[in-house]
Amino acid sequence: MIITKRIKQLHQLVFDFSHDTNALEVAFEENKKLAEWTVKYNIVKLQFVLTKKETVLCPVSTLFCRIYLGKNELFFYHIPEIAEYLEPDNYKCYYFPYIESEERLDACFSVLAAFLKKHYGKINEMAKSAEMSSKIKEEKQKEVIRLFTQKEPEKELPEVILYGYETYVLLPRYAADSTYREFLCGEYEKALQLYDKMEAKGRLTNYEMRLYAFIKELKTSYEALPDECNTLLDSREVTSPSAEGKRILRAAIVCELVLGMLFSAIVAVVNAILSSGTVYYLGMPWYVGFLFAGVPAVFGGIVLRNGIGKQTSTFDKLINPAWAEPFARIVFVVALGGMLFLCFCLSFASTAFYKEHMTYNEGEALLPTEITTCYYAELKQVYYSEGVYNDYGDSINRPAYLFEFEDGTVWNSDGFTSVKEVEEHILPIVDSYYKQIVRIKARNELIE
Repeated sequence: MIITKRIKQLHQLVFDFSHDTNALEVAFEENKKLAEWTVKYNIVKLQFVLTKKETVLCPVSTLFCRIYLGKNELFFYHIPEIAEYLEPDNYKCYYFPYIESEERLDACFSVLAAFLKKHYGKINEMAKSAEMSSKIKEEKQKEVIRLFTQKEPEKELPEVILYGYETYVLLPRYAADSTYREFLCGEYEKALQLYDKMEAKGRLTNYEMRLYAFIKELKTSYEALPDECNTLLDSREVTSPSAEGKRILRAAIVCELVLGMLFSAIVAVVNAILSSGTVYYLGMPWYVGFLFAGVPAVFGGIVLRNGIGKQTSTFDKLINPAWAEPFARIVFVVALGGMLFLCFCLSFASTAFYKEHMTYNEGEALLPTEITTCYYAELKQVYYSEGVYNDYGDSINRPAYLFEFEDGTVWNSDGFTSVKEVEEHILPIVDSYYKQIVRIKARNELIE
């Protein structure tokens, strides 16, 4: 929706620009990735481009310009590639990522329009001069070969190579999160350190070489990007993985605490009801509720990363697809409902000891309807098991007590409580119903 509005706005801005500069015609094309406005003149051609999708190599809603030194030319230049011949001391930024509002687009487009209007005459003169236009083209071809293709073409660089160079070199360096962005944000020392490494490897563009030398001599701050065009700081909370991660983590912790108390309350209420009238009760510890809260808390952190009650930020809406936020909310609601149901059902996995009988639910069935009742008078034997064999025949040292009843029912303390708790609280309840405790090495035959 935001991109659609910006494209509609750009239609008018480009039309006004073409009218002011006496253009011959304006053509518009778009695909899934880009929207392009081509403005043709008697000699040259200008092209305004807006990106429509967020990628690793270039941000969404990035506005930039291509310059063609011939209205029928396929060979184009970005402003930094041609600025050396127009205004060599100009290191202003002419790439504008994350344009999120009408006011921002007006400001950014006006910067491009001002540069192009100011140098329109010079651009025409360069286009008329076969010597100058050939020199500029030759310099760019050398740069593309050095940084991108690594080999000389048979003839002129094909159009696909030019667009590839734009996609994989120019836009990542000047529009995405890069060394150039450090310069734009005033982090000159950091920018120099990064350019040092690139220069040592021979990986700087011609423009970056001049910018590198300029930063070295810079004594005061340089406004490369006007405040009204600067989305870098405003969008950093959304575009920076670390900042986004911190916001999600903070929200997830809050969700875990709030939901953990809710889940724990459910466990506590179930325990209170089931333990009513018992001599001793073994149920799920109340604090296990915080474990159940973990899954919905993660998705809750994603949904509530911008703060409870706050609207999703414009940059969030711009960067993320329209379905992402509703999908995250649906997953959160499903996870919350599912874990609430699971927590409630598993809270019934318990053992209750009364004066003359015991009841237990092993929790193997999801719905807590299978409750087994055993009377102490029918207690056949009490076993102490030293361990259990796993499926591979390995002995697992995990002791437990087992109560075997006359009907073949066997209650296994493993999974309900510890040996120590059985000895301290449960055996005294049934001590008059058995003669001695039988010690066995493994309990597999009793529980299978």
